[in-house]
Amino acid sequence: MGIRRAEKALSEVSSGVVLKPGDLIILDNHLAAHARTAFKPKNGERQMVTKNVCCS
Repeated sequence: MGIRRAEKALSEVSSGVVLKPGDLIILDNHLAAHARTAFKPKNGERQMVTKNVCCS
């Protein structure tokens, strides 16, 4: 499958999530394909923090 076909297939089944300060999202990397759009903080706002956690 070409990269264009993969992008098209993923865009057809994707949904967006808007997170507010204090929100938490947990994804299972074995079950979900995930990404994020560019993060553009407004002046004076805190930067986004990401953490990776391994659970077994």
